Amino acid sequence: MASEYVPETSEIGCLTAHSNEDSQFVGSSSGVYFIKTVKRAFNGLDGPFPTAEEMLVGETSSCDKRQRTSSTRDTAPLKVVESPAEWTYDPSLTASLGSLPPPDVARGFMMMYFKVWHPLFPFLHGPTFLQGMEKVYSSENQNQHTQEPCIDHRSTCWTTILQCVFNLGSLLAPDLDLPSESKIQSPDSFNSLLGTLSSRHDIVSLQALLAIQVYLVATMSLRQASTVGGCILRSMLHAGLHRCPFRYKQLSTHDRQLRKRVFWCAYAIDRYLSQALGLPLGIQDSDIDVCLPAAREMHSPRGETTQSANGSSAPQHGVEGHDKERVLASYVNSGTLTGRALELFHKSILVRSVRRSSVLFLVTDVHKWWNGLPIDLQRKPAGGSAMADAAFDFAPFFTVLYQHLILIIHRPSLSLDPSTAEFCSGLQTCIGAARAILSALRLQVDSHQALFWPGLLSAAWMSGLVLALACQLNQYSLTKGLQEIEEFSGFLRLMSSKWETAKHCQISLSVLAAKIQQSESSSDPTANSQAYVTRGSEGSPTLVQSLTTREENLQRLSRLSHLQEQPALSAEPSDIRRWKNTWEESMRRGHDPTLVPPVSMQLSQMNEQEILDDIPSSLQMDLQGTGSARFEGISNFDLNMVDLIEGANFDTLFDIIGQQFPNF
Repeated sequence: MASEYVPETSEIGCLTAHSNEDSQFVGSSSGVYFIKTVKRAFNGLDGPFPTAEEMLVGETSSCDKRQRTSSTRDTAPLKVVESPAEWTYDPSLTASLGSLPPPDVARGFMMMYFKVWHPLFPFLHGPTFLQGMEKVYSSENQNQHTQEPCIDHRSTCWTTILQCVFNLGSLLAPDLDLPSESKIQSPDSFNSLLGTLSSRHDIVSLQALLAIQVYLVATMSLRQASTVGGCILRSMLHAGLHRCPFRYKQLSTHDRQLRKRVFWCAYAIDRYLSQALGLPLGIQDSDIDVCLPAAREMHSPRGETTQSANGSSAPQHGVEGHDKERVLASYVNSGTLTGRALELFHKSILVRSVRRSSVLFLVTDVHKWWNGLPIDLQRKPAGGSAMADAAFDFAPFFTVLYQHLILIIHRPSLSLDPSTAEFCSGLQTCIGAARAILSALRLQVDSHQALFWPGLLSAAWMSGLVLALACQLNQYSLTKGLQEIEEFSGFLRLMSSKWETAKHCQISLSVLAAKIQQSESSSDPTANSQAYVTRGSEGSPTLVQSLTTREENLQRLSRLSHLQEQPALSAEPSDIRRWKNTWEESMRRGHDPTLVPPVSMQLSQMNEQEILDDIPSSLQMDLQGTGSARFEGISNFDLNMVDLIEGANFDTLFDIIGQQFPNF
């Protein structure tokens, strides 16, 4: 019986390696493999026969021709060079990327980078970076001049890498002062570099682009980071990084490992940006055959047969290599699961079809990924040190990743009717995930570790929204919910020193918490007057205490006549009328605001009747003994934020928002 499947061919495309770092790839769909098949059929063909690439791709730049030595896919392995070629600091980048910081300062920032960022995204080779850093700070390299026509490209790449590393390190160590002349001026500073760095498809150019992208992600310039990701994707495809480097025998072992690390770092960042921005995936899993980091190699170079002891034809990594790449490998696996969730729930509505079995399989694989993580990536090691020279603890980070995946998968069910079983089950699952995220953030802060990843912000923000929704629908304890929302608000306030978006999220959660407290008080006439207060970094209230019942306010208002004896209080009737007009406008918009007079509106020389005429009875409150600190920050509060919260869904709301030395 004939098989229904078409027999597979051995077509893998053509990789031309021009140097240890530089390569060009042409896929078999271009016809390159068929051209080679025809050429083999005419084995005795006389005369010159151009290469398949020359007939399909077109001319390369003149600079590339001078730099590259002609090579074919079947050449011998290239000699590995584990130190950068001679290069100088590119002075043309000083205006946008800054100048080199002093050596001692640079060393401190470099250490912070390799402690936190490098284990997660090891697209740099540690010893190579150290050698390059030593060269650029040496007096001989500073005074060295070269006449090589294309050396400027390498200098541009390494200058970009160094400045991004130093600036990323400064974000992790605010106590160390990076000189202002060494700081990257703005996210737009990289725009002019993208064309230069994308013109070549060598490893150092991709490393420079990835350094830029990580910096943009760290500063939460996500749209710019996504744009850079587009350049990275095309450069990787042209260089053939989406194909397993172990297929090609002309690549050195060092080059193979580095190509894999560069590719998977770009893949992981693409998955995060696609989820954060709600965009289609840039890299499809079906287009990749690169073996996962820290995993058994499934490929061997063409023409070679390397049988291992267990019979598999795949070269093996050493145990040390596995251990060093396990953080990247674990994060890549979470990115794969994130991509599956996006493909399942967020495709075009014309083709979207979500099967229950697909959701169950996805949830199962998420739990399987979490259960299979190394112990130290799931919980803090016993007796772990929080000292500056201790290795960074990624356990809270991966806990947030896991629970955020649970939120992402179950969040679509929260848009259903609250009476459905899917909504009720999804809400309780999300509540559990939100509380686990809170515990992980608490551990991260208590361990004095940097909140370095912007995904922590979106996880905290979404978790606070879940708890607010549950409290509003009386599906969760109001006492616990308000306390936990306040704690999330505190973490967002900590993050606001790093990311402006966190300020908007923190204000929004405060508004929701105040409205929940107001609803609780109005529905319970016996509720005590204990108010829910959100406190600022100095411990003073930043949001006014929620109102108690109307009856209590009216009783207290009757005592306002005694305020005439207080000489320190003063106000203008126009201030009260402006506040009244604001309240009336808010009522016309259809929501029940919790409005409080600005600080300047303090009462004196006004009788009780004037107050009753100008202040809505439902919002009258006892101002006796109230200092200006009680209303700190309210006069600048944007009341339109309430409209945004009440009239939007989750997707719209989301839009507002180691080792001592590196040795691998």
